[in-house]
Amino acid sequence: MLEGRKLCGETLPRGRLPKKLRLATLEMTEFKPELAPYLQYNLLLEENIIRASVSRTGKIRLLYNPEKTTLDQIIKIFRDKTGLDEVTTKILSEKDVETRELLEKTYNI
Repeated sequence: MLEGRKLCGETLPRGRLPKKLRLATLEMTEFKPELAPYLQYNLLLEENIIRASVSRTGKIRLLYNPEKTTLDQIIKIFRDKTGLDEVTTKILSEKDVETRELLEKTYNI
């Protein structure tokens, strides 16, 4: 487990990071562009989501802890926060990444 710390001006999550994280890319249909900042903010408030970015086109990139949450639970958060039950979410990609390897690539440590 790695300890979260400040690197290159970015703050990593506090506490210990798991050995493996999951990187997922999702796409929401019928997404309203004005919801992007609101949804991104609410996703980042979630304890098990480490990084989240939401584009105005409805494409969502997530880095999360798969030991404590599932993609289905995260999709449920989308629906709860946006109030749009009819929005369908398509999983474009999902892969596990080693935490140490990810930190080395991202922060050159």
